[in-house]
Formats: sequence, structure tokens, C-alpha cells
Amino acid sequence: KGTGSDNIGKFTINGIYSPETSRLGLSKKYQLGTGNKTENLGHTVTIQLTWNETNNQFEGKWYVQTNKYRGNDKFQLKFDGQHLSTKLNSDDKSLGFTISGGIDKPVLNHFTSIIISHIYENALADGVEQLKSYDILLRVNDIDITNMKQETVLDILKRSGKQIKLFIRRLSPPIIKTIELQHNGRLGIRITGGIGREYIPDDHGIFIKHINTLQTNDRLEIGDRLLQISSMVK
Repeated sequence: KGTGSDNIGKFTINGIYSPETSRLGLSKKYQLGTGNKTENLGHTVTIQLTWNETNNQFEGKWYVQTNKYRGNDKFQLKFDGQHLSTKLNSDDKSLGFTISGGIDKPVLNHFTSIIISHIYENALADGVEQLKSYDILLRVNDIDITNMKQETVLDILKRSGKQIKLFIRRLSPPIIKTIELQHNGRLGIRITGGIGREYIPDDHGIFIKHINTLQTNDRLEIGDRLLQISSMVK
């Protein structure tokens, strides 16, 4: 996402990146009251990304050809989080954690990363400071698992030997927001999850699954986790 302004008004630019095609589709939308115009930038941006562990950022090149612009440039994308390595000595014991995700079982739409969904108490992985729930697994013993099926990753973990080296990505701490909803008896949202109906395996959380046009609060997003619900009496 990005923001900017021109002679028409203020605008936001949104992009959806496809790792399968290495393409980024862009759309440019002007804010209400500053032009009220939506402009499709046309085609796609082709991207090549290389991760620089030293600088903790992506480095790459892009080439864009739209109905109004064509060109190429280099860029850098700062990563909001950290990368960590940890080792587990299995000794033929269970690793003590479960995973979710994969290209065949995405946790959410377009999110196919393998994540640690649960760490069992008093198990091998429990107490390992470098390993936490919702960490994203990138490599297992130097094997890149970022574009694999979940079953394939499970097989790699089972066959990885007595010492397992994990390279993980940990996003910045989650943002907790208090959002007030205006409604006339219908909130305009649908939720999923909970004990016995887990949306994410081994995660009992409640998540927003759908937002319809009745709900005009643009701070809500699909995939948000609900932590607390309270009634506000005025």
C-alpha cells in the first residue's frame, strides 16, 4: 500500500503480489472529496526479489508498463520483523509443535507460508526461547520450504535427523485496536473459529470471516482476531 497526491487529489495505491507469477497488480484510488476517481494503472509490475540477511531487507528490480508509464528501477523493501535461527535436538522424540499452512492448505487467502500453530507444554519445543507460536518457517536444515505443500514439510521434519536447524521469520508484535461499531441490530460481519470449530488448526481464536456492505467501518479487515467484545451504553 502507498499514498500520494497529484493535480487531481490525494490517492492510495494498492498492490497484490503473486509469488507464482512474480507479478504485482496495482490500482490507484483517489480519496472522496479530492477527485472521487478510480484509475486502473493498467498492466502489471514484474518484480525480482532477493533477501539480504545483513541489511534485513529485500533488494530487487522491477519493470512496469502501464497505460501511462513505462520504466524500470531498483528498490529496497524494509522487513517489519526479524529472522532467527534455532536448533532442536530431537533424539527421536516428537518435536512438540504443530504446523499449519502450505500451498495446498493456506491459513488465509494468499497466505501459504508454513507457520507454527501450536507448541505443546513440556514438549521438546516448549521453552526454546527462539521458537514461538505463529513463527513462520522458512528453512529446515537449509531446505527452503517457502513454496511447499504441508505434507511435504511434515515429511521433511520427520526425516531431518536428531538435530534440526530451523530458520524462522517472526513478524512484529500484533497490533491490538479497539474499534467501535455503529449498527442498527446487525453488525454486518460473520465470524468463524472457536473451540471445536477451529479456523486454524490448534488455534481456538475467533476471526472475522466476512464483512458485508452493512458495516461501513473500514478499520475492520477479514482475518482480524477478536479478543474482547463489550457493549457501549450512551
